[in-house]
Amino acid sequence: MRNPIVIYGSTGHALAVHEQLLMYGPRYQTVAYIDDINAPGEVQGVPVISFETWAESWSEVPVLISIGMPAGRRRLAERIAAAGGRFVTLFDRVPPIASDFDAGEGTFVGQPAYIGPNVRFGRHVQMQPMAAVGHDSRIGDFVTICACHIAGWVLVEDDVFVGIGSVIIHGNAARPLVIGRGAVIGAGAVVMKSVPPGAVMVGNPARDMSLRGRRAARRGAAATDGGEA
Repeated sequence: MRNPIVIYGSTGHALAVHEQLLMYGPRYQTVAYIDDINAPGEVQGVPVISFETWAESWSEVPVLISIGMPAGRRRLAERIAAAGGRFVTLFDRVPPIASDFDAGEGTFVGQPAYIGPNVRFGRHVQMQPMAAVGHDSRIGDFVTICACHIAGWVLVEDDVFVGIGSVIIHGNAARPLVIGRGAVIGAGAVVMKSVPPGAVMVGNPARDMSLRGRRAARRGAAATDGGEA
């Protein structure tokens, strides 16, 4: 018997998640999409319902939130939990995903993916296909991992977005490389050192392009110019 799942969202990544569920064979079935903008409706024969309809008639069915941005996913998780809903966690412990891998509720790992040994994911992580996370790394709650490469001994704190094609190099057992809470790693960025909370990292090597990061860079440049004068 198939396990029913409701996907929060009905476009874009939600449809990609649905396609991934089909790869699990007869184990899971998408029975509805939640979408307050496009409900009521239908996508490929699957009903699109409002949050209110889900709360009234579908709340016994576990939900997977397909929203890509961490802040939006956190907000919707709180909304579902407040309504008494449950969440589904979806991943397969099959090579090249390590046999000791584990993750919190609401987490989704798209296939194909690589996850090394001694890796732990928090709650409501979205890992898209073609991504890799190296050994001994820790991924916090509500992190989005696009098709990128995260090396070993990396600590990614909560609410981080890691963009497509980015690379985060390895730390070490004594001093993991840390990506601070709420940081954004831009597409194609190459991160070679720890990143402060809220940073917006762009380029190779990656630089912090947040307002705080730009101000710090200007202060550093001014100090250097003053020392040479």
